[in-house]
Amino acid sequence: MRTLSILMMLLSVVTTVYGASPATDYDILARKEKMFYDAREWPGASAMLTLMIDERPQQSNLYGRAIVAQSLMNDTVGAMSLLDKAMKNKVPFDSVFSNVKKESFELGRSDLYETFLVRVKQTHPWLVRAIDNYLLDYYCFRRDGAKMVEFSKMMLEGLPDNTFFLNILAEGYLLEGETEKAVLAFRQVLYFNPADYNATLYLANYYYNRWQKTRSDNDHSNATKFLTRSNELKPTPFINQRLKQIQKPIK
Repeated sequence: MRTLSILMMLLSVVTTVYGASPATDYDILARKEKMFYDAREWPGASAMLTLMIDERPQQSNLYGRAIVAQSLMNDTVGAMSLLDKAMKNKVPFDSVFSNVKKESFELGRSDLYETFLVRVKQTHPWLVRAIDNYLLDYYCFRRDGAKMVEFSKMMLEGLPDNTFFLNILAEGYLLEGETEKAVLAFRQVLYFNPADYNATLYLANYYYNRWQKTRSDNDHSNATKFLTRSNELKPTPFINQRLKQIQKPIK
């Protein structure tokens, strides 16, 4: 009985110090991986992640960390092999992409995410459409006007009436200083969706500011039309003030 009591006391101490259950092999690997990863020792982190993935092949966050570690070692072949392994184990590719994005951004290396997507586009042609969409989202985040124009046009090739992509196209033109092209794109948005507030508001302010300079009847007409429509869609004091201003008799 005394021996049993001592064993029970020792078990209690171990449980208190180390937790409710002893560490598993996976827990040990995870601790080592975190140590290597936090220290930016990518070969060590990559080795641990390989073992962890072997144990839990359907855990998507592991692939994200492993791909980033491989990318930081300039091992593009290894990164692509990890993506193939994830899909073979029925891990959704969008889950892998989102985890690569998360890890890249947290390291302050968003370029790793972009490079990975571009590489996937080259090696996995059946994913091109999806990759172009991910790249477009990335370039919107970076406010890269030229790329926003390029990739929104790609997406519009299959969906010419998609107002989401048309709005991005217009914003890309604005970032590139091509205002007239942006106006045409915003007008296309309204052709397909007259209730699109973003396009309506931009055109309202665009024509109002032009009218302030030109005082032309055409700019006055357009400004009145788009300001009125903006006020109908989402009234604001700012728009209401501009509408009143443009409706005043010109002296």
